[in-house]
Amino acid sequence: MVAWMNRAVRRMPRGNFVKVGRLGGYYPLKYYKKCDWLIANTPDLERYIKDGDWPADRVRMLTNFGELEPMPPTSRASLDTPEDAFVLLSMGRLHVSKGFDTLIDAVTKVEGAYLWLAGTGELEAPLKAQAEAAGITDRIRFLGWRDDQAALLQSADICVVPIALIKMDIEGMEYRVINALLDAGVMDQINMVYVEDHCNRIPDLSVQRDSTLAKIEKLGLTEKINFDWP
Repeated sequence: MVAWMNRAVRRMPRGNFVKVGRLGGYYPLKYYKKCDWLIANTPDLERYIKDGDWPADRVRMLTNFGELEPMPPTSRASLDTPEDAFVLLSMGRLHVSKGFDTLIDAVTKVEGAYLWLAGTGELEAPLKAQAEAAGITDRIRFLGWRDDQAALLQSADICVVPIALIKMDIEGMEYRVINALLDAGVMDQINMVYVEDHCNRIPDLSVQRDSTLAKIEKLGLTEKINFDWP
């Protein structure tokens, strides 16, 4: 039996079968004591588990795989977005660990940029309120649950992956990254921009700006992605 994260492990029944825990983040290993084996989805998570005194012969690394069927680009008009707009796309569960609040703050610094935010979760209402308070609801589209990631990736200019680094609540390997990379072969340009929040939920947007622009320049996308970020 495979338990997906620690909540599932707590509900794992007793029985004469092999119990496997799957970790997609740097979670405390005390929650996995019921398990016979642990699966990590990145090499560094495998290291983390072994460093945590888990028996090295009872942990394996199995990477995440995904598959996106090719799709034509989403019509920008269907999402009330100008055809010539600079579009940022971000996808994921609307949860504090995803750092979408930081992303919304960053978008306020990019004049004219539009943000497509695909996903649902408990922070939907607070994030919408944050966008309204920042006065940028005209440039943010909350798309809800979507099953057309490939089409959205085709239409956007950049896929942004914000992550909030809060104590041990750190993302191991983002499915959003995997989906975007899988689609990179049919996109003209793609840049994975990590907006990391290290400072007790008080991010330095000027640092994020400089880091993002440096990555864009390094990838040779400066002319393709021509925008003024103050």
